[in-house]
Amino acid sequence: MLKKTIYTLILSVVIAVISVAGYLYSVVYVGGLVADLRDMYRKAGDLNKEEESLKSIKKVAENANQRNAELSKYIVPVKNEGSINFVKTLEETADKYGLKSNTNAIEIVSDDALSKLNKEYLSIKITTIGSEASVTSFVKKLELLPFNVKIKNYSLTRVLGGQGVVVSKNSNSIINQQLDMEILVIKEK
Repeated sequence: MLKKTIYTLILSVVIAVISVAGYLYSVVYVGGLVADLRDMYRKAGDLNKEEESLKSIKKVAENANQRNAELSKYIVPVKNEGSINFVKTLEETADKYGLKSNTNAIEIVSDDALSKLNKEYLSIKITTIGSEASVTSFVKKLELLPFNVKIKNYSLTRVLGGQGVVVSKNSNSIINQQLDMEILVIKEK
């Protein structure tokens, strides 16, 4: 019986050692899984932050695209003879208000700040002759055009019947106004 007891004792010790080793292995294994799980949560949080950042960047980019599309409406395009069409628009607007108009000069004016943006100024010198109300309406309409129009300089002269003869205030003749002006509008290069 002594042999049987020793055998049982040895077997019990071996089973206990195996059980303790199994328990320790499971604790270490589960502890490693918990550490991996923490890493996964941290990485998921980082990914969520990155996703939010990307969403905000995308929204900023979309807003910038909308803003650029809106701003491009105010710039004379280089495509489809944009400068020529703009000058035609000026002349048609003058005609609409019953003004005689003459485009005297069209020039490209460089500007360092605009050059960096691949833009430049289009300088247009135009003369219009007509009634005071028509000239005033034309200038107001010019300022309301959907372009970045800047009146660089102008001169307003009273003329007789549009012939370029300056008359006195006491004359009974039809007195018109001659508006000579230079305007600048931003255009694409």
